[in-house]
Amino acid sequence: MLAVKGLTVVVLLLVCWEDLRHRAVHWSLFPLTGLLLGAPAYLGRSHAAWLADLGMNALFLLVQAVALVAWTALRYGRWTDPIGRVIGVGDVLFLAAIVPGLSFDHFAPYYVSGLVLCLVLHLTVLRHWPGQPRTVPTAGLLAAYLACWVLMEQLGRMPPLHQGELAMVFWHG
Repeated sequence: MLAVKGLTVVVLLLVCWEDLRHRAVHWSLFPLTGLLLGAPAYLGRSHAAWLADLGMNALFLLVQAVALVAWTALRYGRWTDPIGRVIGVGDVLFLAAIVPGLSFDHFAPYYVSGLVLCLVLHLTVLRHWPGQPRTVPTAGLLAAYLACWVLMEQLGRMPPLHQGELAMVFWHG
């Protein structure tokens, strides 16, 4: 499993590099990321626990997607597709790719803290280098952040990212 985790870190750093450098990520990296994160999660737990986490993670993102669509409609005064205007396709694909690989116990804190970190880093960059693009390379920054989490997991500083029971509590009541 160490080789899978090592390859996961490499792929996540490649996502980061491409997003920071080109503000675009090759599509093939998203299914590869999903496979590398999802395989240990699927194989390392019961099928029911994996499905519960998958469902909770997807529901968490779905609620935010609905809120984003509503906010975009209010802001622009009409129904507007937020993809491309507010959030990039690569960001959506990256989030979809990591959904099957993390337990809800880790996904929600990772996602929320990662978005805060993205915003702080981006605002810091804009403050010190005002000529930078105003778009936030969210997928790239989240990928680098997740690479750090995977490294901490492998160093024993964090429990396995696919382990957790919170989703099972909601799933079974």
